[in-house]
Amino acid sequence: MSWGGKRIGSGRKTKSQELQLIEELSMYDELAVKTLIDGIKRGCTKSLQLWFNYRLGKPTETQNVTLVQEQPTYEVIVLDNDSESTN
Repeated sequence: MSWGGKRIGSGRKTKSQELQLIEELSMYDELAVKTLIDGIKRGCTKSLQLWFNYRLGKPTETQNVTLVQEQPTYEVIVLDNDSESTN
């Protein structure tokens, strides 16, 4: 079932809300770096990857797109019916 349309609390958060979240997360910078180092030593960095994505932003993703135009495998023959009808 589709739940489209405007609803209270839906949509993207405002820029001020995003900046407030960044400010709130900044007090954990030192702890996050220490935990990141510990996590790397243990080989577990998944939760910190999520934290850094929110704190520092995700890296820019690039996509290589190649378009291939296919040629038709059939021949089109145009019949000129007007020349026969004028005789």
